[in-house]
Amino acid sequence: MGTELLVPDLARRVGLSHSQLNRRFRQRYGRTVNAWIQERRMVLAKELLTSSALAPSQVARVCGVMDLQYFNKMVRRRWGVAPRALKAKDWSLEKDRLI
Repeated sequence: MGTELLVPDLARRVGLSHSQLNRRFRQRYGRTVNAWIQERRMVLAKELLTSSALAPSQVARVCGVMDLQYFNKMVRRRWGVAPRALKAKDWSLEKDRLI
């Protein structure tokens, strides 16, 4: 991901208002654009934390999250453990819930 994705920017790119984009996205996918982006970031974060030598701070930046404390909170909320603990655990048999 690498850069911060913002719904207003995405809406402008596709020629819709912020609310129109969210409404259409929710109708089609059952979630908001922001929720989808956050889920993608967390799946990527887990992949990088478990399969690369990158530090959690580096993974956060790669995933487009510039605030490390917020990244830690997001990882804990999604995966139930801190990023460092996620790095240490063998998740090879665990399946991700993909959209």
